Amino acid sequence: MKISLEEAHEWLNVINPTNLSLVSREMIDALRTESLSDRNVDHLIKELLEQTQKSIDPLEYAEALTHCAVIRAARGEYKSALGNIQKAVPLYKSSQYKYAVALWMQGWIEWRLQENRKAYIHWTDAKEILKSLVKSLTTTRRAEYFQQIPWYLERIEDMSLELVRHAEEAYSWINWFEPSHLGQTGLGFRELLDQKIAENKGASVYQVMQALQNQKLNIPDNQAAPEMLVEAGLAAHQLGIEYESEMLLKQAIGLFRPESHQQASVYWMLGAVQLAIKGKTLEAIQNWERSIEIFERIPQRLKTRQRQAYKNWLLEMLPVFQKALDRVIHQTV
Repeated sequence: MKISLEEAHEWLNVINPTNLSLVSREMIDALRTESLSDRNVDHLIKELLEQTQKSIDPLEYAEALTHCAVIRAARGEYKSALGNIQKAVPLYKSSQYKYAVALWMQGWIEWRLQENRKAYIHWTDAKEILKSLVKSLTTTRRAEYFQQIPWYLERIEDMSLELVRHAEEAYSWINWFEPSHLGQTGLGFRELLDQKIAENKGASVYQVMQALQNQKLNIPDNQAAPEMLVEAGLAAHQLGIEYESEMLLKQAIGLFRPESHQQASVYWMLGAVQLAIKGKTLEAIQNWERSIEIFERIPQRLKTRQRQAYKNWLLEMLPVFQKALDRVIHQTV
């Protein structure tokens, strides 16, 4: 991930200052000492959280929890880090931008724990909160608030560029402009996949994926078949079975209507998966370029009302696509 947990944590106090007392800050500085044993870290974290929980300012406890989450994550203790951030998030609901930052941090930790779909939901929620804050700030007449807008826009761009590198983001585009063709059976398989991934039952998920592939042969709607392959491909990716995911997504691309929005979305999805496979970066770049080419041509074939809606989507997304692509190309050269 391009945005580190530490970097996201630094966003927390950019707009509003820290809620930590001097004593709490000194304890956190002590926790960052590399020579501390696990036992001493546990003791100090317990002491810090007990002290801040008694504070008259609930955001002091919330901020202490976020620091503990970062410290735990840096030590590879992701489950403990997730427990800390999950306690912090609801405490920030009174401060929407801090709530968004804490949600992003939660998603970061969930991603490390391979809870990809949960992570993606929290990341997109965080981004949407910041977008709504920008919208409200554009109507303000107070200069100090209006001056915050560039910072928010930079964070939204950072988040967009992070999200677009993940297959889950492209997966979310597939049915934005056309309804899904999955019937009840296909939707049932999707729910089962999510459940098994959440339970981390790898063998069971693989069996469900095989059943999902077989199911596509027995459905009357031809357009449902590629969607099922995409479901299985995403599940394989989330399990770290990248070559299986690549194969399934390539099959789906071949079954979607040529030059369709769905096909373009899966081309981008395939590129995101290939970025995780050694030696596949050039193919990933080519698939992202192909995806952009198709997206750009689609409005020409649409009716007037549909065309404007699609152009509006492209106006927002194309700069993100191009910047993400340029970054990958730059890293490859």
